[in-house]
Amino acid sequence: MSVGSGRAHESIFGPPSALIDISEFLKSANNLEASHPCHLFTSTASSIAGNANGEWLNLPPSERDRIQEECRIDDIQKELHNVVDDPALYNHVTNSHEAAVQSIYESTETSNRRKRKRVTIASPARDASSVDVLKEKIEATQLKSWPLSLSSALFIRTPKQADHNTLTTIIASASDTMTRQAVLFITVFNPLGWGHRQIARGSQHAVLSSQTLDEFLKAIPCPYHRIPKPIGESEIADSGSDGALACIEGALYAGGQNQGVLTSNLLGHLQRLEEQNSVPLTNGSPIEKTAFASLSVKLQTPYWLVHSGDCEHYFTIDQIRYELESVHPKLH
Repeated sequence: MSVGSGRAHESIFGPPSALIDISEFLKSANNLEASHPCHLFTSTASSIAGNANGEWLNLPPSERDRIQEECRIDDIQKELHNVVDDPALYNHVTNSHEAAVQSIYESTETSNRRKRKRVTIASPARDASSVDVLKEKIEATQLKSWPLSLSSALFIRTPKQADHNTLTTIIASASDTMTRQAVLFITVFNPLGWGHRQIARGSQHAVLSSQTLDEFLKAIPCPYHRIPKPIGESEIADSGSDGALACIEGALYAGGQNQGVLTSNLLGHLQRLEEQNSVPLTNGSPIEKTAFASLSVKLQTPYWLVHSGDCEHYFTIDQIRYELESVHPKLH
């Protein structure tokens, strides 16, 4: 995939979901779990209700052995370890994958620009017998999605900086609670300075519903957050955002020292534009006091965020899940 196509692919959002009230989502999940005899939101066998767990214990030993044998993955695990441990097998798998991906790139490239010559290492005249055996096993795979097709080019790209984990520490939450919460998976996008109306994925976060917009803003890896604060302003800087605005479902949430000025300036600017069919905006609560649990949001819908330093971001909520454990991690 070309760079332009990859950027354009990331700039497409949707389709949006229905409006989700996060507090109602939590209430429904709590009621559903309380009324059900089994723990619905768990992944451990020890948390399953006694009647359900007893069904397994009441099975005859031969039936349990048959099910365990059918679900066993020791053979796959052994094969994978053998490939990684054997340099010849690992080299064959790696080179075959890279050759297939490069072939897809060249077949789908429509530009007339000169292609860069790649240095290739000649394959040995005769492969080892273990490599021939591995080739036969791969070719005999019945899974239709195993081989890469030309349409795979839409979902394959080279690594880039946005894939790296730029967060070095876990951000502590000021609103700590031991109750079960919702976990929001959020993706942050940054506008491209050289691309017309294009954005690029900057970071991804897991946020608890009890945490605030201000905590989320401080967790975004933005160059402005790395600027040293002047001497004597550390306490002021730590007390809240220097200045920020977030627009979520027609409501403006402001933060910082001049919240009222920021909101009134933006609303006045929008009124002067006199755009037709514009959505009226309302004043929301300060971002320092606005927890995600108090919001109603749509999945796969971009929301606008701007803060001091003339930094503009967009973020989408990809998933909302019910927390599995009562002891939860902080914002990360």
